[in-house]
Amino acid sequence: MQSAIMGSGFAVLGGGIGILAGTIKDRFPINRSFENFEKYRSPLLNYSYIQDEIVAIHKFEHRGYIGFSAGLSFARDEFAFDIPVNNYKGIERTGFSSKTIFGYRITEQIGVNFSIRSNEYSTVGDSEIPMSWTLAAFTAGPVLSLPISEKFRFDFSPSIGFASAYLYVDNKEVYTGGGFGVNISGALAYDFSKRWVGSFSTGYLTSKQEFKEGGNGKARDMDIQLGLAYKFGKRSL
Repeated sequence: MQSAIMGSGFAVLGGGIGILAGTIKDRFPINRSFENFEKYRSPLLNYSYIQDEIVAIHKFEHRGYIGFSAGLSFARDEFAFDIPVNNYKGIERTGFSSKTIFGYRITEQIGVNFSIRSNEYSTVGDSEIPMSWTLAAFTAGPVLSLPISEKFRFDFSPSIGFASAYLYVDNKEVYTGGGFGVNISGALAYDFSKRWVGSFSTGYLTSKQEFKEGGNGKARDMDIQLGLAYKFGKRSL
């Protein structure tokens, strides 16, 4: 009789423990959503008898991006000769460079971008009236990417467009040029998050300038820049 009572007690206790254990669950809110299923695929594999290896199918999750970079620029030579400005002594070969890029990635290896760049240089020697050069360019072209590792890649960007050289005297534009321009640049990019990309880039711009005030010349420079870009959009490649 005592054994029967103890057996019944243990049965009730075991049943209670079983009910309590059954209330403790890991819940994954799939809700008939394939996106949620992909999100929780990794923890769900812990409950599967078949352990599949997860392979990243979509490396890039965002197609569009906007970036800004800045650094040093090096003029290759004078932008123009026989400049009709008093006390002009020549261009300083080292200046400041900045660039804004709007891009769209078509595939993992191919994309397009549009860039707006502006390089600024002071003039040689001290002058009572400040003078400076600005070389601006609007260019567009393809972007060819070479993956180096999971997060690193090299981007090669040849582009064409319009370039303009301006000479300012006392903050007034006095000598204005414009013409066809070619820009070739390369960048080492690092995806340090899904949205943010850091880069180290170098580029070369060459252009033919026809000046409104008369004369012509070649405006050429090289730049070295550090940049940051933000990726947007939801569609995966």
